[in-house]
Amino acid sequence: MSICALASGPFTSTIGYFNPALLFGSALSVTRAALMATFETHTPAARWIAYQIIYGIGVGMAFQPPFIALQTVLEKPLVPAALVLLNFVQMLGGIIFLSISQNVFLDKLTNNLTQNIPNFNPAIAKQNGATGLKGLAPVDCQPQVILAYNSAIMDVFYIALGLVSVGLLAALGLEWRSIKKDDKKRE
Repeated sequence: MSICALASGPFTSTIGYFNPALLFGSALSVTRAALMATFETHTPAARWIAYQIIYGIGVGMAFQPPFIALQTVLEKPLVPAALVLLNFVQMLGGIIFLSISQNVFLDKLTNNLTQNIPNFNPAIAKQNGATGLKGLAPVDCQPQVILAYNSAIMDVFYIALGLVSVGLLAALGLEWRSIKKDDKKRE
């Protein structure tokens, strides 16, 4: 992710437009999110590692262009406030959707566990997390625990897929303006 974030700046400067890096990165992020939503309980490590690499490239390529877009499209007096607002929205969005994802995950996990494992206390799942959960359920219920966890994490991946899809749609709607044009018009 860091390497691609650093590479997207020179790439954008070379071609003169911020849109290609943003569109490519957003498309890779959507691809990764869709691939992650196909996980099953025994997905090989090679697949999920490869998907994370794809995601890192996508997020890295799409990280810098929104900042360049603001500086290219807006008039100079508006740029500082817009950059601060973009940073704020990025941070706030991450905080909000992390909370939403955690709640969706815990609700789905505890519902699945209480429906599939007799006399299961849902507080155990919330207190012990995923790593401690497997050892707390009866041995004959271990497959249900794994399936419940997989089902819950898939809902979180669906949230991620929806968010990156909205990001791709927003990127498609951005104006194509060269960053190499004369800036005297915007002053």
